[in-house]
Amino acid sequence: MDELDEKRAIIKAEDLYLAFHGEIDEEGVPIRRYKVIDLIKEWILFNEERNRAGSMFLSTLRAKVSSLQNAAILFITQEKKITYVDQIKKDTFESFTRWRNNEVLKL
Repeated sequence: MDELDEKRAIIKAEDLYLAFHGEIDEEGVPIRRYKVIDLIKEWILFNEERNRAGSMFLSTLRAKVSSLQNAAILFITQEKKITYVDQIKKDTFESFTRWRNNEVLKL
């Protein structure tokens, strides 16, 4: 096997590995997947830092954290069955207000 064949084999092996793990988009480009819950946690930490720096009121921080940790996470993960950010589509949140109102009535 010459050098060119070896390079082709490596590329095919990488493509096969990524395809097997579902990490290639429709165009064959590898994508990095981020979990929704992990990014929400990072976003909360970022806003906590903003609060400590004095650029956000504590009441604003509490409202954002409460909204994200309760309704948003439940809607995204349980109602829509979404795990990764790339699964969120343009219309994902169209039914959020109706869903939230119905869920409040159940409580």
